[in-house]
Amino acid sequence: MNFWEGIVNNLIYRTSVGVLKGALLLTVSLPSHAALEEIVVVAQKREQNLQDVPVAVTALSGAQLTELGVTDVFDMQQSTPGLIVDQNQTATTSNFIIRGVGTSAQNFGLESSVGLYVDGVYQSRQSSMINEMVDMERVEVLRGPQGTLFGRNSPSGAVLMQSVAPSHESSGFIDLTVGNFGLRTLSGAVGGSLIEDVLAYRVTGFNTERDGYADALGVANNVINDRNRHGFRAQLLYTPNDDVSVRFIADYSEVDEVCCGAATVRNNFFAVNGAPLSDSLLSAFRIPVVSQDRVFDDVMRVNELPASQNENKGVSAEINWDLNNGGTFTSITSIRSFDSVDVTDVDFSAARLFNNRRGGNSDVMTQEIRFTNNGDKLHYIVGAYYYQQDLDSTSFFDLGPNFTQLIGQNPNISAIVGGLNGLSAATGGAFPRVAAPFAQNAFSSDVFMQEQEAWAVFGQLDYQLTDALTLTAGLRFTKEQKDLTGRFTQSAIGPAADFTAIGTNLVLAGLGLAAPNPAQYAPMYRPGWGHSVTPIIAPRPDVAATLDDDQVTGTLKLSWFANETTLVYASFGTGYKSGGTNTDRISVNQNPIFDAETSESFEVGIKAEFPDQNLRANTALYYSTVDDFQTNSFAGGGFNLSNASQLEAQGLELEVVWDPMDDLSFSAGYAYTDTTYKTHLNANCWIATPLLSGQQDPGASAGNAFCDRSGDRVNPVPEHFFTISATKTFPIGSDKVSYVHADYNYRSDAVMDGNADPIKLQDGYGLFNVRVGVSWFDSDIDISIWARNLFDEDYLGTHFDVPLQDGKVNAYMREPRTFGASLKKNF
Repeated sequence: MNFWEGIVNNLIYRTSVGVLKGALLLTVSLPSHAALEEIVVVAQKREQNLQDVPVAVTALSGAQLTELGVTDVFDMQQSTPGLIVDQNQTATTSNFIIRGVGTSAQNFGLESSVGLYVDGVYQSRQSSMINEMVDMERVEVLRGPQGTLFGRNSPSGAVLMQSVAPSHESSGFIDLTVGNFGLRTLSGAVGGSLIEDVLAYRVTGFNTERDGYADALGVANNVINDRNRHGFRAQLLYTPNDDVSVRFIADYSEVDEVCCGAATVRNNFFAVNGAPLSDSLLSAFRIPVVSQDRVFDDVMRVNELPASQNENKGVSAEINWDLNNGGTFTSITSIRSFDSVDVTDVDFSAARLFNNRRGGNSDVMTQEIRFTNNGDKLHYIVGAYYYQQDLDSTSFFDLGPNFTQLIGQNPNISAIVGGLNGLSAATGGAFPRVAAPFAQNAFSSDVFMQEQEAWAVFGQLDYQLTDALTLTAGLRFTKEQKDLTGRFTQSAIGPAADFTAIGTNLVLAGLGLAAPNPAQYAPMYRPGWGHSVTPIIAPRPDVAATLDDDQVTGTLKLSWFANETTLVYASFGTGYKSGGTNTDRISVNQNPIFDAETSESFEVGIKAEFPDQNLRANTALYYSTVDDFQTNSFAGGGFNLSNASQLEAQGLELEVVWDPMDDLSFSAGYAYTDTTYKTHLNANCWIATPLLSGQQDPGASAGNAFCDRSGDRVNPVPEHFFTISATKTFPIGSDKVSYVHADYNYRSDAVMDGNADPIKLQDGYGLFNVRVGVSWFDSDIDISIWARNLFDEDYLGTHFDVPLQDGKVNAYMREPRTFGASLKKNF
C-alpha cells in the first residue's frame, strides 16, 4: 500500500463511518468566539511564547495529553511529527528518534541521540522514560540539534517533560481507568499549602496493571506484553520571599513486565538450494515452530518468558533567585539511580538453545548553574554543567541441550564432523572421534564497568538588531572522560579449529591426494571447540580503555518578526553524542571502540497566527548531516556496532491548530523525513533474502564480510507521517458538557532493520483513536470511554534475523485495539 492509498483507504473510507463524522456535522451553524490559547515553553531555558521561539517545537499540555489518550512516551509519538519511540527485545531497551536520528538502547556502551529531561534533570538511560506519564504540566519535543543549551547527547533534538509543580492553592485529582486485557490503572495527586505563602507540597502516585495481549504457546496465554508499573513523586516548594524559590523533588518508579513478544515474519524451512534450515531441523527434533501465516495472531514460542524489571529513583533541587539587577540565578542539582534486570530467550523458539540474563546499574549526579539576564535589547544566559556517572553491566548466556543438536546440523560443520568420525571408523580408532563441541552447562559471563565524568560551560545571547530583527548566538564547550573495564569469561574451551583447512585436507585425503593431517584435526578432539564458531560465547579479550573527548557545539539564528503574529527564522546548529565501547562479545578483528557522533543542521521556519480565523500554522524546513553516526544492527549472531561515515537527513514539518468555534477545534501535523546513509561501508549484509530466494545483496562485495549501505534508507524511519485530530463539545444544560475527540495518524512504509533486507519492510499503516465523554462542572467529574487503534490495524516493530537461525526473520509485536473507560475527579 503506498502513501496515498493509505490515506484513501484508512482515513476517508474507515473514518467516514466513525463517531466523529456525525459530531462534526452538528457544528455548521454554531457561531465563532474561540481564541487561540497562548502556549508557554522553556525550549531556550526560559519561559517564552511558543510563537516567539526560533526552534521547531511540539508542545502538549497536560489537558492535551489526556484528550489524546497519551499515557506514556509510546503514545506520544502518534501526535508528534518527527518523533519515534521504539521498544524492542525488553522493557529496558527503548530508544528515541527525532528527524530520523536515534540510537538503539540495546548496547550498554551507547547513549541517546535525543536529550531527555524531566523537570530540568537529564535522564541518562532512555529506558528510564518509559513509565506512566501522570500529573504532567506539559511535554515539549525540540527538533534539531540542541547542543548549546542542552549539551551532549542531543544531536537530533530533546524531549522535555515538566510535572505539575506545587502551589499554595489546594488541588488534586483521582483517576480510575479500566479496559480490555484486564487493564486497571489508578492514579492521583494532592497538593496545597503547608505554611501559607512559604511552603507548598504536591504528592503524585500511580499503579497500572494489565494482562498481556500475546500468548506464549505451550507456556501461558495472555502473558506477553503485559503492564505492571507503579510509582510516586513527592515535591516541596519553598518560597521564603518574593525573590527566591526552591523546588525539591523525590521520585520512585518500578516496571515489572513480560516483554517483548516477537512474531514470525518468515520461516526458514529450506534454503533456495533445498538445504534444510533451522525450522526443518527443529521440526525433526519434534520441537514445534510458529508458522509465518500467524504473523498477526500475537503468538510466539519460547521456553522462558522474556521478563524485565527496572527501578528508577532520584532526588533533585532547583533554586531560582531573582536578583536586584533584573537577572535570575538558577541551580539544579540531582542524584539519580536506574537499575534493570532482563531475562530473554534469545533464540525465540521452543527449543532450549540459549538464554540471556542481563543486569545494569547507573548512578548519576548532575549540577547545573546558570545566570539569565533580560535587557531592553539584549537577553543572555551563561552557565556551567557537571555530570558524573558510574555504570555497571552484567550479561550471562547459558546454552541448552538443543544447542549442540542445532549447531551439529550446520552443513559446513556437520560435513567435517562426519568426515572425521568416518576417518575414525575407517582406521579402527587410530584417529579419535570428534569431541563434544561444548562442555556440559556451557556459558559465557560478561562484566562491564564504566566511570564517566563530563563538564561544560555555555552561553547564548539574543540581541535585538531592530524592532523586528533579533540575532541569537551561542557556544558550549564540553570535556568528558570515560574509564572502561570489561571482563569476559566462559566455560572450558578448546583451541579454535580451521574448518577450511580441515575440510580441504579431508577431501584430498579421501581422493588419495594427501595424507590425513592430525595436527589440523587436533582442535576437534578437545571438548569445547564449538566456542570458536559461536559468537555469543566465543572468547574475547578483556577491555581496559580510557576515552577523552572535548567538543565545541553552538548555534546561530536570525529571527524576523514580520508582524505581531508572524515569525520567520533561519538557524544553524550543531550537536554531538559521546563515543564509547562495544560491550557485546565481538570478534577479535572488530574494533570495540566507537567514535563520538556529531551533527550539523540548517533550518528555516515560519510561525504564524491568524487571529481573525483563530488559526496557528508553524512549519520548518531542514537539512542535517551526522558524521560518525553510531549504528547498532543485529547480524544474526550478534550486534554490529559501528560508526557510519555520514548520515544525511532533510525534511519538512508542518503543524496547524484551528479553533473555528468555542466548541470545536482541529489540529494537524505532517512530517516529510528523508534520512539516508550518505556513506556507510561496514554495514550488515542481507541474510534472509539471499538464502531463501537467491537474490543477492547489491551492497556485497567479494572477500568482504560487510556490505555497503551507502544510499540506503535509515531504519525505522517512514518518509511520510501525518496526524489529524478534532474535538467537539456539546453543552448539556448549564452544569455539564459532552465531548467527542478523534485522531488519526498515518506512517508510510519503512525499512525495519539496519541491513535493509527487503523482507524487513513494514507497509504503511494508520491508527484511529477516539474518546467520548461527559464533564460535570459543579462536581468537577469527567467520565469517558475510549479506544485506541479502533480498527485493529496490524503492524510490527523492528524486524531482525533470529540468532543462529539464518533465513528466519522475526519482528516485535505492536498493540492491537485497546478500549476502556475512565473516571476522573478533580478537587
